[in-house]
Amino acid sequence: MNYNYPKKSILKWIVLYVIIAALAYGAIYYFWFYEKSGLDIGGLEQDGAPKIQNINPGSGPKGTIVEIKGTGLAGFEGDLNVYFERKDGKRTMLTDHDEDYVKTGDTFMKVKLIEPCQKGEKITGEYSGIESECDYVELVPGIYKVYVEPWGKRSNVVNFKIIK
Repeated sequence: MNYNYPKKSILKWIVLYVIIAALAYGAIYYFWFYEKSGLDIGGLEQDGAPKIQNINPGSGPKGTIVEIKGTGLAGFEGDLNVYFERKDGKRTMLTDHDEDYVKTGDTFMKVKLIEPCQKGEKITGEYSGIESECDYVELVPGIYKVYVEPWGKRSNVVNFKIIK
């Protein structure tokens, strides 16, 4: 029997097999290794959200140095910012200016529990360079929700109590 099929060059067959192998490898890697192992990509949770694992101390007066450990804490250009939110929903952002991001990565920050600016004070935007009035939120005694929000993704919330 002679079917008279046109012959394909060996190069076309090799390219076809390479494409099929690459697709098979990608599918196996994704469904077997990545999805089932729960890999921790870049220190983030599976959904990409940052996570605070520890805050020390858990309470203290204004002026206390607070250490925060976790994963995925850093934002744009390694910014280490943490929010302290009062019961009335007003929040203030504290920034770690002391730690070396190269050494700590996005897993550790240390902030001093004081207002970053005072009422009526003019401040300059860190990136914009635009001057504006301080959004003053006084840190009064009480229980605060503490979280980070790098890249618009909010971490879990831990509590901190400011005492007199």
